[in-house]
Amino acid sequence: MIKYIRKFIYKLPKMEIQKVEPLVLFKRVNHCIEVMLNRPKKLNCLNLEMVKLISAQIPKWNKDEGIKAVIFRGAGPKSFCAGGDMAKIL
Repeated sequence: MIKYIRKFIYKLPKMEIQKVEPLVLFKRVNHCIEVMLNRPKKLNCLNLEMVKLISAQIPKWNKDEGIKAVIFRGAGPKSFCAGGDMAKIL
């Protein structure tokens, strides 16, 4: 039985562990919030999950008297944000 299990295990394809990056990164710098859209391969197109992540933070920012500005940036060298992710909608 053990020999059979060992043969079975060795025949299984090796699974790769993929590092999952957050879609939106938030960072406070002094009196500013920096929001980094983090989908450079998709030109930082917004999807529903990203909108929900950002929307969840807005009430917190409104309550914090110390926040004077929210700055949006796009990850990668090509684009700030190409708009909504139409591939997810269609």
